[in-house]
Amino acid sequence: MTDVKKGLVEEAIRSTGRLEADKREDLFFRAPGRIKDIAVRQGDLVKTGQILAELELGGLESQVADAKKAFETTDLRVKSAESALSAARSAATQAWLLAENDAIFRNQSLKDLQNGGNPADVGLAEAAVAKASIALIDAQRKYDSLIAAGALSDKAASSTAAQMEANRVKAAQETEGIRARKKPSLESAKVEASKRLTELESARDEALTAFYESEKSLEDTLNQPTASAKRDAEVIFEKAKLTHQEVIGGSGSTEKKQKAELDFQEATRTYNDSLLPASAAEIAKAKTAVTTARSASTKAANNLAEALGNGSRQQAIDRLAIQVQGEYDDELAIAEAAELTATLAAESALLDTKDVSAGLGTAELQKVRYGLNEARATLSKTKEQLRKLNSPTEDELQVAKNLALAAETKRKDTKQKVEQYESKTSSKDMDLIILRNSRDQARIKLERFQEQEFENQIIAPFDGEITFVQGKAGDQVAAYKEIIGLADQGKLVVEALIAEVDQPSLSVGQAVEVVLDAFPGQTFEGKVASLPRNIVSSTGQSVKVPETKFNVDLGTAPAELGMLARLKITIEVKDNVLLVPISAVRTVNRREFVETVIDGQRRSLPVTTGIRSDLDVEIVNGLEEGMSIFAAP
Repeated sequence: MTDVKKGLVEEAIRSTGRLEADKREDLFFRAPGRIKDIAVRQGDLVKTGQILAELELGGLESQVADAKKAFETTDLRVKSAESALSAARSAATQAWLLAENDAIFRNQSLKDLQNGGNPADVGLAEAAVAKASIALIDAQRKYDSLIAAGALSDKAASSTAAQMEANRVKAAQETEGIRARKKPSLESAKVEASKRLTELESARDEALTAFYESEKSLEDTLNQPTASAKRDAEVIFEKAKLTHQEVIGGSGSTEKKQKAELDFQEATRTYNDSLLPASAAEIAKAKTAVTTARSASTKAANNLAEALGNGSRQQAIDRLAIQVQGEYDDELAIAEAAELTATLAAESALLDTKDVSAGLGTAELQKVRYGLNEARATLSKTKEQLRKLNSPTEDELQVAKNLALAAETKRKDTKQKVEQYESKTSSKDMDLIILRNSRDQARIKLERFQEQEFENQIIAPFDGEITFVQGKAGDQVAAYKEIIGLADQGKLVVEALIAEVDQPSLSVGQAVEVVLDAFPGQTFEGKVASLPRNIVSSTGQSVKVPETKFNVDLGTAPAELGMLARLKITIEVKDNVLLVPISAVRTVNRREFVETVIDGQRRSLPVTTGIRSDLDVEIVNGLEEGMSIFAAP
């Protein structure tokens, strides 16, 4: 017997599960076949897109390659046709615009002829006649000038030809002299290069010495007079003084004494000048000398650095040697060009002598004569154009009408072609449609082969760890049979099978307490992430997922896949309610009873129950606190 009492009851779902990767997938081939290779083992870490396993493809690889080549070929043809169509459309538009402008021009020209000419055109034609007349006068003047200068003289032509021949011979001799020297060998070029490099080094050293000397000179000028200069001046002055005293006090001639007096006066001036500071002009001159020397030193150093480059001295010599050989080639090329020019000039002068002898005159005279004839023809042409504008003949009017009609016909034809391109009904548009259809067919064929190739491969859909591998190279496998397991251990969750009777009490987001056997005494908080559900697999079939998934905050715990987890999901908690042991309640035909003793006899009392824990059940109706009831041990 036990007493009915009040207390707290907690209804909860308890279950066990295991740690699993939140993101995992069982991978398979989408086509049956024989395994060619499995490239991974359990525990391997793989990257997204990595090929994990392949089936034997047979001739599929070559089919994919052929289909890809065929697609690329048709794609190139489409692009070429698109480019050609764009160019043709642009050309047609341009031709139509030109034809439109020409038709307008021809019609206007016809109207102008019928109306006695356009005033602007008549003015231009008159200006052209005046211009042509001036050009003719100028050409005649040049022609007459050349005739007067002897352009038809045999003697003058022969003299010029002789001079040109002499120039040719001289140029040929210079060229032959260069050839006779021959191109320097690499060794001799290196000798010359070494000499040039040495000269550059000497030039740098000399320029640097000159710079230092200019700085010293500037310093002396700024410090003038220096102690040493004073001493030197005093020595010279004392010598001049002694010489002057000896000569003046001696018995020498008057002329000698006068010279001694002049020398002494010069020495006195020199001595006095040596004691004075430098003038502004002297300082400026010394500074200019420093600037000039510094510039020369920098230039010499740069020339040497340019010759040396970034390599060794020997490398610089090798480069300069090639330059020396190149200089010979340049010199020879210049000489040969000069010889060719001289030869052409001599040949032209010789032809002039023949033309002069034949009465044609020199080449220049013939050129001027040609220009004279051109000027006459131009004047005649401009006069004729002016006449046509002022008084066209019936034939000219008919020609203008014909030109206007032809221009109008061309305008219509070109416009029609543009309209064909705009409506995309041109032959090139049709060709492009056919090519695009061929490309689409080639793409479909390629994609079909690529899809077949994809079906014969297992490719990692995400980064992760291989959890299992089934099969080996040479095995025959069916389509969609799991071969490789892949899991992303970046996020671990708990999965558990919850009894169907308890599933209605669950909801996403519901709190859960988790205990891992691997970490005794430690409780982790979590929430329901997903409930049992049906999903559509990659094969298109509906698959039931019976597990309930829980997100758990594992903190820094070193949890691993497969660890056993114990779950407690609290459904409801009530306090101060009537409680009896679960073993005291019996169910008959969906009605619940408890047994007690009334008047010495054992009787059943119907009860209404509420929530229940693992040990107790809530009594909503049928019992009172303190009553005694039977409970199974």
